[in-house]
Amino acid sequence: MHKKYRATQVHPEVRTFAARVLIGLEKLGVNRQLILDVMSEAGYEPSTRTVRRHAKQTRSGENLFSLEKTSGRPSMLDEKEREICAGFVLAQNIARKEVHLNDYISFVSDNFNVNRVHSKKMTKPKPSYYWTSSDSDSLPSAA
Repeated sequence: MHKKYRATQVHPEVRTFAARVLIGLEKLGVNRQLILDVMSEAGYEPSTRTVRRHAKQTRSGENLFSLEKTSGRPSMLDEKEREICAGFVLAQNIARKEVHLNDYISFVSDNFNVNRVHSKKMTKPKPSYYWTSSDSDSLPSAA
């Protein structure tokens, strides 16, 4: 089971707003700990480290709360290609055909320009090689 961080449970717009309010109040001379205490009473309890990082990124003008995946290995397929692959799996299921990992990999190899690095230990990559971790929650199965 994956650990869920409190800050990830808050919508990006709320986090952006909180960082901007914090910066504005600090400019007015309000102590950061007092701001954090008020935020906590309001139900928003980010860690001190998170608040410091958000404030720094907001001051620098970064788009810090993008919903795009920015960590880990980049996905080999973009969102549209992953949707096409999901459609392939669903179409096979509707036709009452079983879809196995090898079928999926063959479909990807035949239809997309995907260059894989081959390993001597693994002839076929894990499914996660083709999609991001956020996709795995909604990945269709071969029912």
